[in-house]
Amino acid sequence: MINFRQNHKKRSSRRDERGVALLVAVLITSVAMLFSYAVTSIAVKELTLTQAGRDSQIAFYASNSGIECALFHDLRNNAFDPYDTPSGDNIRCAGRDVSINATSLGLWPRRFTSGYFLINGQANGPCFDITIIKDQDSEGNITTSTESRGYNTCDLDSPRRLERALRATY
Repeated sequence: MINFRQNHKKRSSRRDERGVALLVAVLITSVAMLFSYAVTSIAVKELTLTQAGRDSQIAFYASNSGIECALFHDLRNNAFDPYDTPSGDNIRCAGRDVSINATSLGLWPRRFTSGYFLINGQANGPCFDITIIKDQDSEGNITTSTESRGYNTCDLDSPRRLERALRATY
């Protein structure tokens, strides 16, 4: 009788061990899958942040291109003369013409604006627009405020469109 019980115990403990081994295997697989999901999720978020940083830099450089062009033409060529700038004049930026529209002529402040200037000529590429405001104080001194807004893409419907702006006042 004792032999029969010892053999029965051995067989049932082996079955229990097989069940435990299966449970441990399922738990280890679940933990490994959870870990790989977490690593993948972090990698996707990092990729999104990297792309946003790149797009932000493109928008900033587009804005910088616009303000440098406007400052050059204002200070060197007096392109935004508040007394004599007809609407529709052009300035040249990056080898292309930028149309400048003068508004509020005859009144202070005088405002000069451009439409979107496509840097590489493609609608989905970077672009900028500039606004120059010239104002006269009571002593006759003219103050100029130049603002350039740069965009990583000129596609108005793009969910990834970023804007960066620079302003210079002199």
